[in-house]
Amino acid sequence: LLNVLARCRHHPCIAEIGEEFSNDFWAFIGREDACLSEEAANASKNNNKVVKDTDNDGLVGIEYTQALRFPDDNRLKEVGRLLRSSRPSVVKVPRAVEVSDHDYERLKQERLLTLCQRTLALSVGRGMYSLGTLRPVPAEQLPMPELCLSGRVPPANNSIALDTTNTHADMTVWPEFHNGVAAGLRLPPKSTKGSSAFSVSRSWIIYNRATTSDETTNADTDKETDFSHGGLLMALGLRGHLSALSMTDVYEYLTQGSVTTSVGVLLGMAANRRGSCDPSVSKMLCLHIPSLLPPSFSSIDVAAPAHAAAVAGIGLLYQGSSHRLMTE
Repeated sequence: LLNVLARCRHHPCIAEIGEEFSNDFWAFIGREDACLSEEAANASKNNNKVVKDTDNDGLVGIEYTQALRFPDDNRLKEVGRLLRSSRPSVVKVPRAVEVSDHDYERLKQERLLTLCQRTLALSVGRGMYSLGTLRPVPAEQLPMPELCLSGRVPPANNSIALDTTNTHADMTVWPEFHNGVAAGLRLPPKSTKGSSAFSVSRSWIIYNRATTSDETTNADTDKETDFSHGGLLMALGLRGHLSALSMTDVYEYLTQGSVTTSVGVLLGMAANRRGSCDPSVSKMLCLHIPSLLPPSFSSIDVAAPAHAAAVAGIGLLYQGSSHRLMTE
């Protein structure tokens, strides 16, 4: 009997009884987690309960699912709390009696700057944590989480904003890029077989591009969205969806976008055509590598990040091909 119960516990499908399993059955074989999942699913179906992700980072859905499967294990919830970048950080700074108000504000800004630097790096881990957990709606834009650069000071939880006068002007450029990569990695990989078939259309990619209307949007918001969209393009290439763009679309991105957009397109197209030696993608990458251009070409000013991305893209495009020119 113990052997049968153990087999049913690990493989419940072998205990086909012609009807849905009851809660008593799950409890009898030691699978209370399945019992709780069934109850939660029924409650969600009856009450039309929807898990709302107000942070747009995909962590709420993961936490909700793991709470059903592992109700007594909070490790995934703790990981989600550590990787959440859309909420203000808690700024705890002890204050000595002899510290003046001005010095205390300076200490809080120094502490907040350290916390914001950590916040700007969270998107790399969040991309791995939420990989392939989202199936987007074609008529909606991809949810993009915010990188919050503010904090709250206990015990009154007063808000404090980061003073950016002494920081680099491009402090958030590449973190926004990686934030877009993390958001794009939530998409499932491209597939054309079976019930899990999924692909992204060109219109959806263009729909997620940054808007440029001066009347309806702020210039700073447009720049942040443009940086994030560059990261999204790279993620689409990593997941195999960037082939939906034509070369004219790629040319428009390279000529009208920022340096982050160029890096995202170069790496994304190379990753999408990895190991294929595609001639059109190869020409695009070689145009950003001056050493691979013919002597008759005039000198081209290529940004250092785009140059490095093109070199890395050449390695991806010619992976395993033993191409002599590229190898040398």
